[in-house]
Amino acid sequence: MSNIIRNSKKVNVPINQWAERLFIVLLFAFPKLNVKIGPLPIYIIDLVVMYMCFKHRNNRFSKLVLISNLLFILFMLHQLLFLVFTRDVSNVLYMAIRHGLPLLSIPILPYVLINLRSEKSQQFLIGAVIFTSLTSVFSSIPATRGFVKSWISFPFLYPSIEKQFEKKGVIDEAIRSLSIIGVSNVTGVLILMAVGILLYLNTENHKIKYLPWILMVLIAGSITTYSRSVTIALLLMLVVYFLKYSGNRVFKSILVALLILVSFTWNQLVEKSNLFNFKRLEMAFFQADDESDNYTHGKNERFESYTKPFQTLLNKPIFLFMGETINTTKSKEHIPFVYLKFNPPDHSLFGRSFYMNGFIVAVIYFVILILLIYKVFTDLTVGIVIIPVVIWSFFAHGMISSPNGAYMFFLAFAFSKYYLILRNTSILKSAKK
Repeated sequence: MSNIIRNSKKVNVPINQWAERLFIVLLFAFPKLNVKIGPLPIYIIDLVVMYMCFKHRNNRFSKLVLISNLLFILFMLHQLLFLVFTRDVSNVLYMAIRHGLPLLSIPILPYVLINLRSEKSQQFLIGAVIFTSLTSVFSSIPATRGFVKSWISFPFLYPSIEKQFEKKGVIDEAIRSLSIIGVSNVTGVLILMAVGILLYLNTENHKIKYLPWILMVLIAGSITTYSRSVTIALLLMLVVYFLKYSGNRVFKSILVALLILVSFTWNQLVEKSNLFNFKRLEMAFFQADDESDNYTHGKNERFESYTKPFQTLLNKPIFLFMGETINTTKSKEHIPFVYLKFNPPDHSLFGRSFYMNGFIVAVIYFVILILLIYKVFTDLTVGIVIIPVVIWSFFAHGMISSPNGAYMFFLAFAFSKYYLILRNTSILKSAKK
């Protein structure tokens, strides 16, 4: 512990704090839980984060403070500029709160990890992520989709979930799953992140009961997202698991058997469209590019999200300092000198942060991503928690466009910096150093 925080007085940090536990449940199961005041939804996770920021205001983790302050200041400057040029007060206030809070929470997220040293908190995490996984599985299958839709379509759980179901279309075929977390990518990454955390806790702390069976449910939940990035992350995590984690012979045997079964029955799984949607992965990984316009478009957009920003920067140097801002995702207004007539290729952490916030912010995010990648390669036991977020950052933009995605991204970052605090079960030294 002294290697993390030196020359600082000791302070008691109870690991049964209700706010941190509630944050865990909300993040991994009910991030869109809200109450409405008129037409405005007030998200419970935002209120919890506000309380946590206030409670830990004098004991924030200093290694994360600089990044938090820098990102938050730049974010607020962009919000003010949007306000000056558009006069869209309501939208700016709403987006400033929703997307500003994840930035302010960065230095206090390690307290969420401290809380996970508690066996009770681990049970809350397990319960929350099992709920999300089962929702994912049963929303994918036609026979159970109606039942799932009926009990997750309440507006206070997910204001627009019914529209998401309508977009998925086909009644008698399996679809990419839906959950209260949000889109499939975010759901799958969050489930795999929980898998990594549970494996790490099981190694460093007391053994978690029924862990192999819990992991099987979680893996099923991640698979039914039928996401390319989630699938890649899952396969990499399995490799790391077999390399770095001893024991659990029963679980390893089950995994090997399942992998062999899937490989031998792949064609049959693809054809059973009423139970599975493996056809999507089949086209993504094994079909030629010209056989799928959707696949070609997706691949090109992801590639161009790393190249197109530099062309935009040459044509519009203002993008060095700012982008269109996150407000454009909700508002019909725009700032004239950063307005882009084309739909920017932003299907990556770098692309999205560039087009929303400018090159400087994109570089900050990319430096964080490099630090995460470095941790994966230097310590695979820690890296298994980070792998899903790293792969997700290469191919998606949820960590920028979604507050819940931002909490996930920064929680992974906090874990990479302070993972050792999950080993200590007594007290934490002051977070000032």
